[in-house]
Amino acid sequence: WKRTQEGFLSSYPMIVQKRIAHALRVQVCPPKSAIYAVGDIGWDVYLIGKGVVSVTLPDDESVLDAAGRDNAARLRRKQEAIGKLYRPGNHFGESCITSESGVRQETAISVSAVELYLISKKELEK
Repeated sequence: WKRTQEGFLSSYPMIVQKRIAHALRVQVCPPKSAIYAVGDIGWDVYLIGKGVVSVTLPDDESVLDAAGRDNAARLRRKQEAIGKLYRPGNHFGESCITSESGVRQETAISVSAVELYLISKKELEK
């Protein structure tokens, strides 16, 4: 966690770092586990502490809701920038922050054993 924390929280005041750390929940997944799939409902953003996660967008965007189709281009740009394999320090699932429905727009599967830190939309809105 320390390496991840330094990567994205170190520029914030200590009080903000503590508040975010307090709001995080831990999820551990074995290799080849579905974290979530396109169409699932979810309100959490995932931060990778350890391991590798494959995040893929659907080939057929008709399975997405209207918000998902609107965000598809942004998600594709993100994948072009960092690829489909997300590593410690990367995050995914952030489209739930702007979503009204919570419908997941991508599929996330653990490639290796992973340690994830989740923060809910509700916590981010506090």
